[in-house]
Amino acid sequence: MLTLIPDDFTIWLSGDSELMTFHDIRAYTRRRHQQGSQAARLTTDYYSRIAFPFVTVIMVLVGIALSLRRSGTRGGSMAMGIGQALAVGFCYWTTHSIAIALGRGGALTPLIAAWMANVLFYEFWPLSDVQSTLLDRDA
Repeated sequence: MLTLIPDDFTIWLSGDSELMTFHDIRAYTRRRHQQGSQAARLTTDYYSRIAFPFVTVIMVLVGIALSLRRSGTRGGSMAMGIGQALAVGFCYWTTHSIAIALGRGGALTPLIAAWMANVLFYEFWPLSDVQSTLLDRDA
């Protein structure tokens, strides 16, 4: 018995998750598992779509921690804060891209790959806050 439906030959044939809706990715991944094939790439993209919106909250927390680090000084530290924010954003994007690539390739489980950057950078926030507290105490 043929388990394919006409939709399998349109968007799903290309396997491009960018063209699929959230529901389409989940349905196609389930069908691939039922047929016995692996769908690490699509499963990683599915979890990534869930995890990626949380980056805004994490970056706000990290940005607040960085901006409060030297809140009492003006001048050159504003430029330094902007530079730090850009560096942290670039590091996040790099970490996220590497984790997604590892998840698509099967080196990491899709769930871990999708959430890795968020967890790592969420852990950075309390460390930044603790460091800023310690720096303010010493000054």
